[in-house]
Amino acid sequence: MVFAIAHIGRMFGGVGSFEGALALMTWLQFVFLIVQGVQLAVMVLIPSILGIVSILAIGLFFWLLVNFITVLHGFTSVGTVFVMTLLSFVTLLFALSLVLAMMGIATEFVAVPVDTPT
Repeated sequence: MVFAIAHIGRMFGGVGSFEGALALMTWLQFVFLIVQGVQLAVMVLIPSILGIVSILAIGLFFWLLVNFITVLHGFTSVGTVFVMTLLSFVTLLFALSLVLAMMGIATEFVAVPVDTPT
């Protein structure tokens, strides 16, 4: 992820470095260590709102990531960085799934039989 943030951003005219991207991801992981602590507390104390807290955590992740990338590379448009981040995620997932499939590592889906009346 650090490599992708550094090099994809530079491909689009950013000025960030690998070291900056590494520091960015370290801070993001630290913030999410705290967020996961909050999620754990919510899971124990108020499990009925855990879904909402998890959705908010995902939103916080993307908001922080996009703003960190914008600052790291000196971009001006947060919206453009958000779109390119999503496109980069999809492209990297597709490429990695192809590589894993070529290596013979694939997810096998097993159909679970449904109970039928007898």
